[in-house]
Amino acid sequence: MRYLLLKKLAYQYSFTEPAKGVEAADAAIVLARKLNSDVKLAGAYSNKATNLHKLGSDSEALALYRIAINIH
Repeated sequence: MRYLLLKKLAYQYSFTEPAKGVEAADAAIVLARKLNSDVKLAGAYSNKATNLHKLGSDSEALALYRIAINIH
């Protein structure tokens, strides 16, 4: 439940406050690792990448999208 909230927050923040979205995605990444869930980890990386893209960090975003794709 907490993971889903963090993931949704990260996604929603990408439209208004991407820096906060990165923070929420980082928390989701930590939680996904604790839960040992590759699917959740990939989703969290993807959301972080989206927020980084919105912040103009395209190279870092691309690297995280690749990580997410490789997990799936």
